[in-house]
Amino acid sequence: MVDISEYLSGSVQLDGVDFRGATGANWGQIGVAIVTSMVTTLFVGVTSVVQSITDAIAWVIAAAGEFFGSTPAVWVGRIADAAAGAGTGSLGDYGIAAVAVAIAGVLGSYYLTALLLRRVV
Repeated sequence: MVDISEYLSGSVQLDGVDFRGATGANWGQIGVAIVTSMVTTLFVGVTSVVQSITDAIAWVIAAAGEFFGSTPAVWVGRIADAAAGAGTGSLGDYGIAAVAVAIAGVLGSYYLTALLLRRVV
């Protein structure tokens, strides 16, 4: 618990209330508290950013290893599964425009699959 008397330079009894009023502030202690709070906040923020970047890099490496460690038949299956559900989530939101987006997604997926198979085979 913080002792508030560290931050006050004096106090006086106030009429009609049960507590004392401050007559001055210890600006040195208040400054130390503000700087300490700022440094702590900055440290926590930097730590969070570093942890997020580390987690993202680890996730990308794991996902790439899993994807490229599988066979081309598994690639085709994953791309086909993605193509099968390409427009289901956006049809209600975008109406008929979702059909064009879904078709473009399917055609793009098949094109990428053909390119991958040419390199592998």
